[in-house]
Amino acid sequence: MNDSKGTNLHAVKAALKSLKNKTNIYWILGGRSKGENVKTFPEVFNCFPNVKKIFLIGESGKELAKNASLFKTQLNYVVNLEGVFANLKHVNPPATIVLSPGFSSWDQFSSYAERGNLFENLARAFTLG
Repeated sequence: MNDSKGTNLHAVKAALKSLKNKTNIYWILGGRSKGENVKTFPEVFNCFPNVKKIFLIGESGKELAKNASLFKTQLNYVVNLEGVFANLKHVNPPATIVLSPGFSSWDQFSSYAERGNLFENLARAFTLG
């Protein structure tokens, strides 16, 4: 699911709620902070046990990783989107891979659209792989 435009906690909450009936969810979270309090993210994710793993990317991913003990979900800091898909090699289908990062794309991309396009290309290659 490409929700690259989801660059705040409110958008992440909406995406989580829309997937409440899914299982085996792998979430991509992170980017450049716009002043968000990273300690509010664990509270939100801890209410959704269907997220199996959270991949942290970008600048805010480092900050989120420092608060790993606050998350009930397993975290993996991988720097970028390519690192996410390299770590998904052993995922059993059906799985839902979600890019709803909660932060802007400006640390690694010129726009959320560029980030979303890369995610879609990597996801397509992953599913055909």
